[in-house]
Order: sequence, then C-alpha cells, then structure tokens
Amino acid sequence: DIRSGVKYYYHCRGNDGGHYLYRWRSPSGAELIVYRDPYFYNAYVDSRIAADAPEIADRTGLKTLLRVYGVGDHGGGPTRRDVEKLLDMAGWPIFPQIRLGTFGEYFAEAEKIRGSLPVEDAEINFICDGCYSSQSRIKTGNIRSERGLLEAEAISALAFLAAGGEKKDYRASWEKVLFCQFHDILTGSGIIATREYACGRYQEVEAEIRSGRKEALLAIADQIDTSMLEVSGKAGYSFGAGAGHFQSESGNGTSRIYHLFNGSAVGFCGEAEVWVWDYGEDIERLGFADTKGRELISQLLDQGHYWGHNFHKFVVQTEVPAFGYETIVTIQKPLERGFAEGWQQRRQHEEKFVLENDFLKATVDHKSGAVISLTDKSTGREKLDQGRGGARLCVIDEAAAKPITDWNGGMSSWFVGRHKDVEFMEGNVEITPGAFGALRNSFRIKGQLRDSRFEMEIGLDRDSRELDFAVHCDWREFGETGVKIPSLAYMVALAEKTGGFIYDVPFGVLERKPMDIDRPANSFVAADTGVMVMSEARYGFRCVDDSICLKLLRSSTDPDPVPEICHHDIAFALSLPEDMGRVALLKKSQAKYVAVQVVSGKRHKGILPAAGKLFIHEGTAVLSALKSAEYVKGGLALRCYEVLGQASREKFTFVKNVKKAYTVDTTERKVITKLTTEGGSVILENRPYQVQTVIVEF
Repeated sequence: DIRSGVKYYYHCRGNDGGHYLYRWRSPSGAELIVYRDPYFYNAYVDSRIAADAPEIADRTGLKTLLRVYGVGDHGGGPTRRDVEKLLDMAGWPIFPQIRLGTFGEYFAEAEKIRGSLPVEDAEINFICDGCYSSQSRIKTGNIRSERGLLEAEAISALAFLAAGGEKKDYRASWEKVLFCQFHDILTGSGIIATREYACGRYQEVEAEIRSGRKEALLAIADQIDTSMLEVSGKAGYSFGAGAGHFQSESGNGTSRIYHLFNGSAVGFCGEAEVWVWDYGEDIERLGFADTKGRELISQLLDQGHYWGHNFHKFVVQTEVPAFGYETIVTIQKPLERGFAEGWQQRRQHEEKFVLENDFLKATVDHKSGAVISLTDKSTGREKLDQGRGGARLCVIDEAAAKPITDWNGGMSSWFVGRHKDVEFMEGNVEITPGAFGALRNSFRIKGQLRDSRFEMEIGLDRDSRELDFAVHCDWREFGETGVKIPSLAYMVALAEKTGGFIYDVPFGVLERKPMDIDRPANSFVAADTGVMVMSEARYGFRCVDDSICLKLLRSSTDPDPVPEICHHDIAFALSLPEDMGRVALLKKSQAKYVAVQVVSGKRHKGILPAAGKLFIHEGTAVLSALKSAEYVKGGLALRCYEVLGQASREKFTFVKNVKKAYTVDTTERKVITKLTTEGGSVILENRPYQVQTVIVEF
C-alpha cells in the first residue's frame, strides 16, 4: 500500500490452503500482492525443484515460478554447492529455465496479472499459539518498552514544541526493541542466552525512557507559571529526597507544588499517585488542592523510609487532559474535632469481602480468593457465573502430544496443547485488607497452588468500572517434555451467553468467534455481553465456552528448559465498560497502563498556565503516535487510524502556529497529500479504516 511503502508480501505460514499467489485486501481497500510458498522453507537444491512447475504455473497463472532455498530457518543463506548446482541446471535441455533472481523480480511479473489474481480479505496470520505467552519476561519487556517509548516520544516532542531545547531522538532505543522482535526472540522460542540478552536490552530501554521522559517533563515544568501560588511553611531538608526514585522532591515546608502530566491520547479522570517526601508537619492534616484553591479528595496509601528520607504515598482524585497537565499544591486541612472512639473489641461480625462503588459490586470468596460475583449496578445484572467459580487463578496442564507437531512432545514453546487438566486455587488462603479509604479499597490474598505461592491484591477505585489485579507469583512449576506443560492463567467464567469476542489487533479491533485455542490480542479481549479483560503485559487469550482465559505464565521446556522459574509481578484488570464501542474500548485500553507522571515543582514565572493542554485531538480516529519527525528538523509526526468504517474529520491543534502539514507514507519519506491548516490546527479528512501519518512543520 502506498501509505505503508509496502506493495508485496512473501510468507509460508499463516494460510494453509487456497491460493499461492493472491491479493490480500484490507478493510480500507488497500491491497498487497502475496505469495504463499508452496514448499514451506529449508528447501534444498536438486533436480526435484522443478517437478511441480506445471501445476504451480497453472495455479498462479504465471509461467515464472519463485523458489526460495538455503541453509537455516526461513531460507537462510545459499551455499556454494547450491549456487553451482543451479548454474549447472540452468543449462539442462528440456528443463525449465533457471535464473538467480530476487523477490522484486518475481513480484514484477505478478504485477502484470494483478487484475486476474484472486482476493482474500479475512484474517490469515494465525500460527504458533504458544508464542503469545512463552517466556513471559520477554513479553513484559516488549510491551512495556513499546508503551513507554510511545509515551516518552509524545512528552519529549511536546516539550520541544512548548519549551524549546534539543529534540530528543529515541531511534537507538527503538532499534533495541525492534531487534528483539526477531521471530525467535519476541515469540519466546529462544534459548536461555537469547532470553537473558533480550531482558538486558529491555532494561537499557527502560532507563532511556525514564531519563528522556524526566528531562522533557522538567523542561515543561520550568515553563509553567507558578508565581501566583503561595509556597510557605517551615523549611526542611527534603530537597533531593527520593533521588533514584521515579518521584523525587524539589520542594519543602507545608505548601508544595506538584505538576501532573498525562502523556496519553486519552483524558485522565481518577486517582493519581503522589509521593511526598520528608513532610515535617502533621501528616494527618496533609491535603491537596488545585490552583483555584479547591480541595481534592486524597487518601494515604503507604509510608516508609528510602535512603535517608521518609515518604508518604497518596492517591489524589484529579483530572488531567490528554497530552496535558494539571498543577496541585499541598495544604494543611483544618483539624477535625470531635470524640474519636478508639479501637475496642466490643462485638464480632460476619466476615464479608466486598468491593463496591457507584458502578459495580464485587464479592470475593473467603475460601479461595476468587471473585464469585460481579454486578453491574446500572442494570443489576450479574456478570460472572458463580456455578463455574466466577473469576480465579488456575494452573492448566497442557497435553504434550498435539497434531501440529505430529503428536510428539516437542516444540512446547511454539505450540499449546489441549487443556487436559485445570486446577483452581480452591481454599486455604489468607485475606487481609489492603488499601482502605475514600478513593481506593482492596483486599490482599495469599495462597498456594501446587508448589507455587501467590500474593494477589484486588482493588477498586472510587470512580472506576474495573477491578485491578496485581499478582506477585513465586512460580515453581516445571514442564515435563512428553508429559505436560503447566501454565498459570486467570479464568473468567461469564454469566451470559457470548456470541463473539472483540480483540484489539494492530491498528484496529477484530471480532472473533469462540474457539478452543489461544489467540493473540495487543492488550484486551471484550465479550460482546459487556465484560472486558485488559492485560498490562501479556498477549495470549483463550475465549471459549462463555469464558475468557488470560494466559500469564507457561513452563515450556524447549528450547529454554526453565523459562519462568522466578518471581513475577503481573497486572491485569476485569472491567465492565460503559461504552462497548470500538473507539471507546481502544481508548480505555490505550490509557489503562500509562500512569500520570508527577514532577515536584517550584514557585517561579513562566510562559505556560498552571494547567493546560499541549496538544488537542478532535475526531473519532484513534491516535497511536505523536513524536518528532524523522527527517524534518523541528517538525512533529503523528499517526492515527480509523476503526468505525466511516469517513472522519480529524483536527489536531498545537501550542504553536503551523506553517504547513501533509500526509506521508509510514517511512515519512514520501509526501502524499497536503493538508489544510488554520493557525495552530491541522485538518485531516480520513477514509474508513485508513492509517494516516501526518508531518507538521511550525
């Protein structure tokens, strides 16, 4: 397609029947000419390479055939033996003509008969379901790196636009991430050394994300006018507290300034986490207010000591616009007077473990820690099937023998066997309160399943429509080649009959029918009955029998014999979305695990208001990237895609006037169309299901 810079595609997997040469058509109408290799790969050179030439020529409609050969996976490299054989065979009489060539030459021949090629327009790329969950630390590193780089790119680009300075380049970081997307690294089908190498790269990328993001946030904070704010109180020694922590302190006394930044394309309305260091006054009277003096609801979550400094961790209810920021200050709340009755053992009550707000009510089973009831309070409808256990952790034993591997027990990291046994955490758990207050409530559950130990916190925020799960797992389950492959999963049994499931896929969403096999999603699956499971760092889901199964860990045995034996921290959420529209689901998932970034500020003059937006997007398309342009000095690039199947009008507004704007291909090298500009705004007319890349110059 002209907008991606790709016209042709070669593959061997992902389509097991039908045509060898065809056109694949996307929902937007864009097409690729595709060749599906009939010979698979690892092809050797001998006289048989032309045995099927008449049949293949007849099926493709071309007298020119493509034959890929070489040593190693997916073709590999030619040997001297192969080349010499081919040169010799090129002179054989009564034999197809043989010529060493390129993919481009073959597709140039295919282009001549484009109009007569058959069309396929459905999803075809589905193979190796084990690769959606094997070697989970690689999955975690990839997802967090991608998400973090997108956020850091957006914040750095907006900082460059609003505050000046040097343009931040994340190219080297992206190259590390993309290298690890090689077909036996990201897939989790590599050896131990591969896994350790990839995890080291992800650590480097995380450091680069944090430093680049922090530099950009400080540059913006330096331009925010806080001169109207009163910063008073007794001086302390909190300057520099939290160094090495992701929230450090630059203020002191009782009145301190904090800037809250939202680097996502979705407005934030909820609970932001703020760390206050070395607060010398009455901590029980510490509160927060916006710049207009309105007190914000807050709750103390945690307190402790870190490298010579004391901290108090709060959640504060606030709103931060998409690609915008808010400023809040600490205050001393009035002392609450009245008789406070101390803790006394007067009467016992029945233990009930319930999380509830205005939107939903969840009940946790006191024996197993399972969520046995989840009620949508707007309709009164129960969303979980208590008879099948509700929503709970389980260990699944996968069969080693499977047809895809000719019924042998190998290739366990590539393929998932049938679920031959499922064991749930049924009892003997300890349940204690976690957070408890006006904004966030949670229960902490400790238990053991087989030889593995779990600590799981289930939380619900005041204005949230989802239960948040944080699982710390000491995984001790070993796979046995030829016997079983154990995996950890979270199983959600739905109360209502489900006809289909919505998966988020690259640049869109896709509805799939139930199937008893693992299938991939970028971050979420939503049942058409209104239940959604969002994963912070996993790809594999199995949706069948009116249930959603999120795969968390897999103890495959080859080529890495022990890929998961360590401590894991896993996050996911169980949601009842108010809006099941495609855009709404994508935006909810897009913003779920992008935290509000908090910077401790100072009192000074600046050119930016105390709260505001650095970029505004109006329209129904989904924004997937906002970054510095690759080849235009001082320019920004943004990418969006349409998922509703209808034309849309998108408006992008910046803090500076726009000189010109135009769409380009994905590589940002080829200009496609010029766009209308109005002051600081750019207008884009988008076609159904189209992915657009826009360059903006100021």
